[in-house]
Amino acid sequence: MRSNLTVVSCAVRRLVVMLGLCLRLATTSAYAQAERPDVIAAWNSLAHDVAVAEDQFLTFKGQRALAMMHLAMHDALNAIVPVYQTYAYEGGSGLAHPIAATAQGAYDVLL
Repeated sequence: MRSNLTVVSCAVRRLVVMLGLCLRLATTSAYAQAERPDVIAAWNSLAHDVAVAEDQFLTFKGQRALAMMHLAMHDALNAIVPVYQTYAYEGGSGLAHPIAATAQGAYDVLL
């Protein structure tokens, strides 16, 4: 069983990572480039940086988060412009903006 100090330490570390993520989102990355088509690359860079800060890719948690993020972005874009088979999302909405949908998919998975 973990000691209270270990639990608090993990919680503080996660809070610092999340605050760093929010700060970076507010100042650069995907939000600053929201109107550019390279939003996927921007979110990929952000997710990679967060994963490295979390555990330096010593576990598969970072790779899992990156894979889930990319699948969510794929399904969000494919719901608007259906070209490929979806992985997880079954709905559809042709009324959304493609870049906003991919950014929202990444945001929902990472946060």
